[in-house]
Amino acid sequence: FSLDWSDDPQRLRELLQACVDFAENVSNKKPTENLFLYGPVGTGKTHLCSAIANYCIQAGVGVVYLKSGRLLDLIREYKFELDRDDYEGRNRKLEELYHVELLIIDDLGTENLTDFAREQLLLLIDERINHRLPLVVSTNLSPNEIGVKYLVRISDRLLTSSRILKFTGGSFRQRKMLARVNR
Repeated sequence: FSLDWSDDPQRLRELLQACVDFAENVSNKKPTENLFLYGPVGTGKTHLCSAIANYCIQAGVGVVYLKSGRLLDLIREYKFELDRDDYEGRNRKLEELYHVELLIIDDLGTENLTDFAREQLLLLIDERINHRLPLVVSTNLSPNEIGVKYLVRISDRLLTSSRILKFTGGSFRQRKMLARVNR
């Protein structure tokens, strides 16, 4: 993870340190606040989510890392799978999502948001908070936009249980591309 592409390397260093601290706490089974990473596209949120996941996996922590749309697709599949004969298997898969040691939801806000999706996100977030299981969420939506899109029941639970990390500046990917073009 390079600080070189940032408008504000010192600020990004602080965000990076918060992510390292979180990963160390999770890896050492210490209580920790959830993380809520938000900001513009291309500012390092997904990269840091991946780094947290890799760090924790190397420490032997069970991690599920999914884009929000894929997470909701899996929940939908597990709840409504056509093979009704394997109820226990489907229920076990759903419980794994709910109770994995670390859940990372990337790109919250990009999913097709339905009443079902809102309900399932509320159940998932609530279950993780109640069992004190760590959660990382990344999004391009601000905390206020989360409140509008997901309603107060979800935003209140998510934001009050999380350390909120605001990413700023322009896209690192665009800066890298421009640097290559200008060589």
